[in-house]
Amino acid sequence: MNGPYIKDLNNSKKIFRNILISLIPLLIYKLFLTGINGLILLLVSSITTLTTNILIEYIKNTNKNYIYSIIMGIIIFLVMPSNTPFMLIFLTNIISMIIFKFVNFINPIAISSFITYIFFIVTKNEFILPEYNIYILIGISIIILIYLIINNAIKFRISLAFLLINLLGFIMNLELNGLYLIIVFGLFVIPELFSTPNLAMSQILCGLILGILSILLPIEYFILSIIIINFLNKYIDLNIAIYLAN
Repeated sequence: MNGPYIKDLNNSKKIFRNILISLIPLLIYKLFLTGINGLILLLVSSITTLTTNILIEYIKNTNKNYIYSIIMGIIIFLVMPSNTPFMLIFLTNIISMIIFKFVNFINPIAISSFITYIFFIVTKNEFILPEYNIYILIGISIIILIYLIINNAIKFRISLAFLLINLLGFIMNLELNGLYLIIVFGLFVIPELFSTPNLAMSQILCGLILGILSILLPIEYFILSIIIINFLNKYIDLNIAIYLAN
């Protein structure tokens, strides 16, 4: 196991449980803001990732990892616009899970959300995100971040670097892609389990790069940059290792 979480396989269930627990406050808040439509979207997202995961693991005869697929379904729901069509999230989740199961260094949440946001651009529909209270949102995010760090459920360097850049951008009044999306991506998408570099310096570098790109690029291109960096993670780790060795 590699990525932003502890590498001991014996602790994987505990790690996933802590991630799932940390999602609850933000999940409840978005469901409160989106109502029954949000609940249906959540169920479609979670059931789709879980069912697809079960089918693929049955075909491949690999280890069952159901809780992680549920976590991915929840996070995908959190980053999706509130007006995402149910059929769209159903199809994108199937596609992202299939890709992830065969190329597991690519962030499945980024794949699903990228396809969705491209769909909105092509169809010229407006992204509708929750009308959150900034103080409640920031308070929830701080609690989540502290919980994840205390329970060693996240390699905090990449998240802190990403969030720090966006904080500086906010202070400098630069254009951001929305505080809600920044927080969800910073806490749960950027440090995804299998698609994050291993070395501490590599994580900081990726967090800084993605933080800058999140300020400069529209949301769909920012998500695309996450996928591109997924392909470069091993090379970033390798070059950082060579640099440190020298």
